[in-house]
Order: sequence, then structure tokens, then C-alpha cells
Amino acid sequence: MVLTVTSAADSSILVLERFREEIRMGRTVKNASVSGSRHGIQTSLDADFVTLVTALALFFVGTGTVKGSALTLALRRRLRHRHHVLLQGTRAAPARARNHPEAPQVLGHRPGPSLRQRVHRPRLSSRRRGVRLMRSHFSHEIPFISHRKVFLTVSAVLVIVSVVGFVARGLVFGIEFLGGTEIDFRGTGDITIEQMRDALADVDETNATIQTTTTEGEAGFLVRSDTTDPTTANAHAQGVASALGLTTDNYTVTTIGPDWGADTVRSSVLAFCVAIAVIIAYVSLRYEFKMSITAVIALLHDLVITLGVYAWFQIDISPNVIAALLTIMGYSLYDTVVEFNRMNENAKQLRDGVHHTYFQICNFSINEVIVRTINTTIVTLVPVVAMLLIGGSTLKDFAFAILIGELLGTYSSFAVASPLLAIWKTREPKWKKLEDRYGEHAGEPAPVSDGE
Repeated sequence: MVLTVTSAADSSILVLERFREEIRMGRTVKNASVSGSRHGIQTSLDADFVTLVTALALFFVGTGTVKGSALTLALRRRLRHRHHVLLQGTRAAPARARNHPEAPQVLGHRPGPSLRQRVHRPRLSSRRRGVRLMRSHFSHEIPFISHRKVFLTVSAVLVIVSVVGFVARGLVFGIEFLGGTEIDFRGTGDITIEQMRDALADVDETNATIQTTTTEGEAGFLVRSDTTDPTTANAHAQGVASALGLTTDNYTVTTIGPDWGADTVRSSVLAFCVAIAVIIAYVSLRYEFKMSITAVIALLHDLVITLGVYAWFQIDISPNVIAALLTIMGYSLYDTVVEFNRMNENAKQLRDGVHHTYFQICNFSINEVIVRTINTTIVTLVPVVAMLLIGGSTLKDFAFAILIGELLGTYSSFAVASPLLAIWKTREPKWKKLEDRYGEHAGEPAPVSDGE
């Protein structure tokens, strides 16, 4: 619910950044407001719809925490659609009432040639025209695709390290998945861990794990054991409290049977598999199969590394973490689809009579959308950081996973999904022929001489 606050801001950033791009191309406020709103809303709806169908798959297949998280995610995306139609679509209306050609200068942008004008330069030779593509809003394009080997190597190393963490240290699942008892002692004062361990041993809880906690400035302990009988668990907690001079107000007992955790794990895995299948089907129909596969690879990259952090640092996997992982799926797909949408748009716009490589289209597309990706990430991280710093233990578990996943999702969109797609697409006969011809320039920013 807290993350819902940022949903409208994400869509607004997409539309406004596209509006700024249209102005940089030399369009007036009137034309930029119309075309910018149309293209920006379409891009956001595509990205939202991928997340929406994923959330619906999780909702109808999952149970418990999975179902609740999916419902919240679906409602958030659905309300964004309403926001697009009712609010974003009318944003262009005031601009239509007037036309200020000097508006780009007022907004700090120098009008530039349109995309077609930047590509078609009749006085250039065919070979020079082939490598002199378009320019983004940066004065010098960032060569993301030129460094694709570095990005993919870093990602591969992180995935391998995460897998090693799974094997060497393993994931620590909470009692919600394994079953057992959790006793939260509060206001324990000067009681030490040794005294707590001795009191637990007196009631036959010799295998319990003890963790120190601080609640509202008061010291305490979190005790976990494999006891699954509620009556026995309460008796043990009462015995420990009596031995340490505590009252019933100083502890809370939570007991969960093993069947509930097993059902949650099964439903989560099934829901995840269904969601992956739905993502592949929709993205394949909307764009192409290769885009769907690379988007799923980037998604798995984010989830594996996030879980690897939990494995290496031995952080408990709770239902809140599972909910966070499902939310990460939405963020990772959102950024990736926004980039794929721009690549698809640029590839269609430049396919007739222009010599270019897919590496160049990919690099330019990333440069076009990287600012909006960074802005949406910053906006989303504001409530996440707030929950991490001032939230309770439940919110902190959720926020920590979201923080890692959000950063990874932003990184994987341009460092994993896009390079893999470009490499795969370049093997197609059409793109391979152009890449063989202009291969020495593939993936590099298009050079533009002074005055052009």
C-alpha cells in the first residue's frame, strides 16, 4: 500500500520525459503535448499490462501472502490505467490552446532535427550514412552496448556467487515455512543470552536459536524452536518467563504447523511458473519471442542475486520477503518493457532505406529512456528507504528485499536484457548482414560532426 503512493509518479515521469524528448526534436508545445502524451501513455500501458497479467496469474494460483501481494499489485496497476486515461490524457489540452515556438528555449532545450532528419543526410555517402545514426538527449551518447561484455561478465559473476551461497550456506527459512514456535521476549532488561539459554534448557528447548532484539528502546530476545504444539510452546514460554522473573506481558508466542509452510512454498512456486508462462506469451504476442525470453532472463537474474544476498548474510526468508520478490518481478519487467518498447519503435521507424545495426538502435534506445528509468527508480526508492529506516521489523524485511531488487531491476534492464536481445537479434540474416558491413561501429554512439 505504501508503494502505491509512487505509482502515479512513475507514469507521470514517463509521459513528461517523452514530452521533453518531442520538444528536443524541434516540435512545438502543441505538437509535443499531443505526440508525447500519446507515446508516453502507450509505453506505460504496455509495461503496466505485463505487470498486471503477472499479478493476475499470481492471484488466481497463489495463496495467502502471494494472493494478497498480487491483489495489491494488480489494483495499483489498474488504478494507474485510470490515471492515464482521466488525467494524463487531458494534460495536452491546455497546450493545444496555444502554440509557442520559443517554448523549447524557455524549457532549456535547443530544438533539434527530427529522428528522420537526423538519420537521412543526403550529402553523406551510403557507408557514412549507415554509421551516422541519431542522437539522444545526451550531448554524447553513453556506449552501453559497447561495454556489453563487461556488463554480462559482472552479472554472470554475481549469479555464480549467489548460487555458491545457496550451496555453501543455504537459505534460512522462517518458521512460517518450516513450522515451529517463535517467542518474542520484550523488556528483558539486563538478562543475558547465557541466562536465556539456561532457562530454555530447563524446559527442554536445547535446540532453540536466540537472537537479541530492541523494541522501542527496550532490550529483548527472539527465540525460535521446532516445537509445533501450541500447548507445549506456551508452557515452555511460561516456564522461561518464570525462571527469569518476567510476566506474561513480556512475551508473545507464535506457533505455526509445518503444513502451512509447505502449502505456501508449493503455491508460490506454481504461481511463479504460471506468471513466467504468461509473461512469455504476452510479450511474444505484443513484441516478439526473443524479447520475452531476454526479459525473463533479466527477471531471473534479479531474483537469483537477491536471494543470494539473503543466503550469504543468512537473513531469514519470511512471507514478507516472498511478497517483496513478487513485487520485484513487477519492477524488473516494467523497466525492461519500457526499453524494449523504444527499441521496437526505433527499429520500425528506421527500417526503410537506412543502413544501421541493431546494436546502434539498442544503444540509442537505452540512451533515450535511461533518464526516465533513473527518475522512476529514485521516486520508487523514496518510500522504500523510508520503510527501511523508520519502519518496524516487518516493513524492514520487505523494504530490504525491494531495495536490492529495485536496484538490480534498473541495472538488468540495460546491462542484461538489452545486450542479450541485441546479440540475439544481430544473428538474424537481416541484421547480421548490416553488422558484418558496419561491424567496427556496432554498439558505438553514432559520430556527429560539428554543425550537423
